[in-house]
Amino acid sequence: MKNKTTPRILFSLIAILAVNTSVKAQIVGDEAYMKGNYVEVGIDGDGGFEGAPIDSGAVPAGYHFRSNNPYFGFVSNPQMDAWLTQDGDFFTPGTPENGWGFEIGSSGGVNGSSNCAFVRQIPGGITSWSYAGGQTLCEWEGDATSGTNLHFKINYQLQDNDLFYITTVTVINNTLLSIPELYYYRNLDPDNNIMLSGDYVTTNTIVAQPFCCTYAQVSATQSVPWFSYYSFLTDVDTNWRASFGGFSNRDGSNLWNGITFTQAVGVSNVADEAIAISYKVQNLAPADSATFKFCTLFDNSVVSDALSDMGLLSTSINSSTTSDLISIYPNPFTDAATIKIGDGVKLANAELRIYDVLGKEVKRISGITNNTVLLDSKGLSHGIYVYKFFNNGAEIASGKLMMK
Repeated sequence: MKNKTTPRILFSLIAILAVNTSVKAQIVGDEAYMKGNYVEVGIDGDGGFEGAPIDSGAVPAGYHFRSNNPYFGFVSNPQMDAWLTQDGDFFTPGTPENGWGFEIGSSGGVNGSSNCAFVRQIPGGITSWSYAGGQTLCEWEGDATSGTNLHFKINYQLQDNDLFYITTVTVINNTLLSIPELYYYRNLDPDNNIMLSGDYVTTNTIVAQPFCCTYAQVSATQSVPWFSYYSFLTDVDTNWRASFGGFSNRDGSNLWNGITFTQAVGVSNVADEAIAISYKVQNLAPADSATFKFCTLFDNSVVSDALSDMGLLSTSINSSTTSDLISIYPNPFTDAATIKIGDGVKLANAELRIYDVLGKEVKRISGITNNTVLLDSKGLSHGIYVYKFFNNGAEIASGKLMMK
């Protein structure tokens, strides 16, 4: 019998799910599944990481299992073509490497996969799940009690029509002493479409770090048989770091400090290697908690949506239209136009880019710190242009303007 340290959901609810396989949220044995229209995720119930072992029961009806190992991690359909061009499973084929862990000092624990065997040093279980209003929520809780006493909560959130899902991590210090430094890490060897291409190699890129973009992001792509994309994208927090390198990475402080790992923004490497994000918690007092979140993305066009859902933009922006975010007057203009940026936008590394009708960038205003900006006509000819406004590296508004 599997050891559990957290409460299990009611058997009657599990029985209901076993009968009704059409619902979005599912429990099969100890494992949890989340099904959106374009993203599907399996969660190991014992370890709280993606990679549900299917030896305890079949994958629920309607899911798109594709792997040569008996685990269901995550698959996606960014082309939105009824799963004709499915991407993934992204890591379970071959020798899977995927999971999370922590480090205090020089020791810690890990839940994930290693050399085809799944390790669970932080025992726990699924404590809640729900599907309502087009959203699936699943929460796992577990306790690390070897040499410490930490309680972890990991919440997964998937919207039906999104090409990403959000993971929120909470760690609670149940010891009697303050913890000076605690490192959380999320490590993955992305294989993207290995089941179709036979190639484990991906192009891994450090897209952003908090010291330049206020958040961290690392991506992995393949081009065969079509372009496929995977990325970790964090919330806005200077305690995050993104990296790539290695494979079975178990050292949170090395990942965070970039010791033997690449962290330079804009650097890429083509290899069969892992990508990771890591988070540093400082001075966690007894009974205190730390909460942080990140996204798992399957298309590079949804970065701004993911940042918005994680709270990068204010609540008023989340439900706004582009015209609410940016207003330009006069439009058409002759000598200059005034650009008004909505007061709810938290400006950071903001810039406006202007493109001609052929898509060529013809003007850029960078370092915007004021919500009112003057756009002059210098360098522009009479005609129609497209503007795009970027904040924190993400495009949050676009539209047309005309110079006459």
